[in-house]
Amino acid sequence: MATNPKETVYRSAGYQALIERYRLDVIPHWHQSRIINSNTSKTYQEQGVIVDVYPERYWPGDSVGDHLEFALKYDGVNLAILARLFEVIDTQALLAYIQSKPTGKYTRKIWY
Repeated sequence: MATNPKETVYRSAGYQALIERYRLDVIPHWHQSRIINSNTSKTYQEQGVIVDVYPERYWPGDSVGDHLEFALKYDGVNLAILARLFEVIDTQALLAYIQSKPTGKYTRKIWY
């Protein structure tokens, strides 16, 4: 994290975090989510990609399920990324996430 308390730190969330974590070779998604260490939010365009910056309270967590749920909520559905991701992730970790929230709206979408 930042050593200077006023230093702005961005962390990828959703699809972008999963693409980076698993080094997925996919066509970039049209939308990226980032979490900033402040209470501000903003939207801008960067190299043809819409970037939404969310306050730190939006941080989904560290698990694959957390970022997958965040992606479905805020980044939309990208079947190409999902297909590639499901080829490489630990199915037991995903299963544990689904079982932890079996009636959740986005968990049911992930399960499907």
